Amino acid sequence: MPEEHVYLTAFTQQRVNPSKDLLTILMPILPSTAELGYVLNQMRTFSRFADMGSIREYLIITPQKHLLGMETFFHEQLPQLVPDIAATTFRIVTDGDCIPEANPEFQYYRDPAEYWWNGWLTQQLVKLACAPLVQTPFYMVMDADIFAARNFSAQDLFEVSECTEDSAICDTSGQHQLRAKNDCHKVYGDERDQNLEWWNNTALNLQLDVRMDWGCTPGVTPQIMATHISLQLGHWLNSRFQTCCWHGLLLDIGDRHNWRRGDTGLLWSAPWTEYAVYFLFAHHSNLHAAFHVDVRDRAEQLLQDTAVWTHNDYYMWEPCRETFALPRGYMSLVQSRLDMDPAEIWERMHSCLQLLDAAAAEADPAKIQEGLDKLEAAEAEAAEQRYLDHLGSASDDLSDSSGTAAAADQSHWDDERFGPWIRPNSSAAAEQRKPAEYQPGSLPVPDGLHAATERSVNVQRVEPGELTLQGRDSDEEASDASAADQQPHLLVGPDTVEKQQNVDKEEAPPLLMRSKPHRHALDNGSQAL
Repeated sequence: MPEEHVYLTAFTQQRVNPSKDLLTILMPILPSTAELGYVLNQMRTFSRFADMGSIREYLIITPQKHLLGMETFFHEQLPQLVPDIAATTFRIVTDGDCIPEANPEFQYYRDPAEYWWNGWLTQQLVKLACAPLVQTPFYMVMDADIFAARNFSAQDLFEVSECTEDSAICDTSGQHQLRAKNDCHKVYGDERDQNLEWWNNTALNLQLDVRMDWGCTPGVTPQIMATHISLQLGHWLNSRFQTCCWHGLLLDIGDRHNWRRGDTGLLWSAPWTEYAVYFLFAHHSNLHAAFHVDVRDRAEQLLQDTAVWTHNDYYMWEPCRETFALPRGYMSLVQSRLDMDPAEIWERMHSCLQLLDAAAAEADPAKIQEGLDKLEAAEAEAAEQRYLDHLGSASDDLSDSSGTAAAADQSHWDDERFGPWIRPNSSAAAEQRKPAEYQPGSLPVPDGLHAATERSVNVQRVEPGELTLQGRDSDEEASDASAADQQPHLLVGPDTVEKQQNVDKEEAPPLLMRSKPHRHALDNGSQAL
């Protein structure tokens, strides 16, 4: 049996006032008029549904060249557009403040134009690298296209239990422990688990052998992260790979990963994602249970239960019935890559919220229900008409021979099987994906704000990495009582084959297992890292 490398849980108990010092919101912004439109929608819904006093601050991360424009927007213009949001809510920093390699004045500055990853991996990296700037024990990572869907405060996102000497975060009284609730989605072990490809690539590139026996995986934004875990992650990467600069290490891994795949004729794929890096390390270091609890029951999903991912979803979307009337899911989103007009999205949401307010103002429960029934019927009719108009528009596009390829590629692009990082392999589709000009609402753009540009990645769909599933059929719905005995044994990492052959021969190892001493380099050619 190879020697195991066991990590001991190590942290100093921190006591905070949970009503105001528990949570920071961290949001990377690559500014464009549309992006700021999404931010405006987010602030309008957060001012209505969120207890902003329970959130310590918004930490906005933006490129250096946009700093002046973002300070103007968040500190001057946004408070005028949403008076309930104070300018002091926002702190604006640059990605160079978090990632030295993104700062042109840094000795080891890396020009994104020279790398495969460009700004895409940088935007993920800041969600980990900006942890030293966070002044609370937890921070929630969000994108601009997220909006609030029902009432909540920061404390609603945490489980409260008895504080003990082993607790990481407790209230000032020392009586109550606080751990972040993270939505955890069922592991199927097949093509339905697109995010498992990200986890598999991450484990391979970081050389982690991880037993994924918890039976579920966290999703994407919004996501709550522990500041302590993110800080320890940086120290671990520096030690693990014998480097001074873990930020550059992850960027180099991304560049190396896809150059290798290109040399062997393989398609582009995500080398790692911020959440896979974070949660794999959290389990690997035995820190996860001290800071997080997993919400596995979909009926109790907290952070995000609904979302609009495709054009078809958007045209059929009924905001009242499918988002704001649900008893779960504090937040939702309309995927920004759909290039939908933020003003149009707000108009649809605002109409719903006004009608819900009018219905709630009624004293007679029967009239409230009658008003909601009428609202649902009108919303369903409008959604059906939008969808028919969308189909008619698509039919017109297909009838035009010059637009056939683009329309066909857009149809694939709308397919929900394509994740946010997968792009159809077509120059016509890439042209069609260019951000639409933002006219309605004409959100004011601050002086000094540069229009964001996007470099499309010319790739095809990537199939999920191969994983071995044992323990139960992927379609089986096991009861809660027996689920623990039937959890799938998913092994990801460089020793997958060897470990899988021994699964049935040995007693089940702990949740996380390191099967061999870690190597100190990516491969023979990576000593420079």
